[in-house]
This record gives sequence, C-alpha cells and structure tokens, in this order.
Amino acid sequence: MNLQPLQAEDIRKLLADTVERLELENPALVKAMPSKYKHASKASSTPKKHSTLPDDTPNNNARLVRKLAYISPDCAREDWVKIVWAILSTGFARAKEIAYQWSIQSELYTDTDFNNLIRDYRVTGNGGVCVSMGTIYHHARAGGYTS
Repeated sequence: MNLQPLQAEDIRKLLADTVERLELENPALVKAMPSKYKHASKASSTPKKHSTLPDDTPNNNARLVRKLAYISPDCAREDWVKIVWAILSTGFARAKEIAYQWSIQSELYTDTDFNNLIRDYRVTGNGGVCVSMGTIYHHARAGGYTS
C-alpha cells in the first residue's frame, strides 16, 4: 500500500468540511468548539462575521440547490413551508429565486400561495417555527442525500 502523507492544505480542507457538516447537524456543538478549529480553513485577515449562516457564494448556492434535488416539492405543506423558509433563512441574494425554482416543480404550486409564504417570512420568529440550513439538510438526507 502506497500512502502519501497529508499536506497542511488537505488537512485544513478536511477540517473545514467536517465543521461545515457539524454546523448543519449540530450547531450547538460547533459553537462550543474552540475558534481555532472552527476557522482553520479561513486564513484571512478579514474578521469573520458572527453568524452560523453560510456565506453567499456560488459554491454554497450550488450546494443548496443540490440538496433540494433530494427533496420533493410535493411534500406535506408543513414541510414545504419550513423548507422554503429555511432557504430564505440563508440570506442568499438568490434565495427567493432558488425557493421558487424548487417550488414550481410541484403540481400543487400556486403563485398566490408562494407569494404569501414569502411575504409571511420573518428573519426571526416565524410564529415559533425554527428553520435553518439544518432543516434542508435533514429533509435532503431523508431523500437519499449523502455528503
């Protein structure tokens, strides 16, 4: 067996991927983690914003769309509401468009229902409904997504 030693960059990437998965599955655990582990791959002089939201990058937008491919938009209405609100919770500039493109695949889709749902979304609160990227991850995993 010919094993090559891992380079520092490979280790940083592996650590960053692990932390990203943990943020989705168990945000409380990541909060308790020493910051040197949370931001090992973020070698930047720019201070990191204090948020667990993913950065609005093309890669993160693509990851979101990939996860949504594993979730049927014909799911129960309660789940659809949570998933759309979870998409909006990312804060991505394209969040509404991504939610729309996913939602219109449903035979139950109506513009009125979708627009009312978007209108009713609140960054905090949502009538006690707690949603995040973890909501999307949960439903995608149930649909067969593996990271």
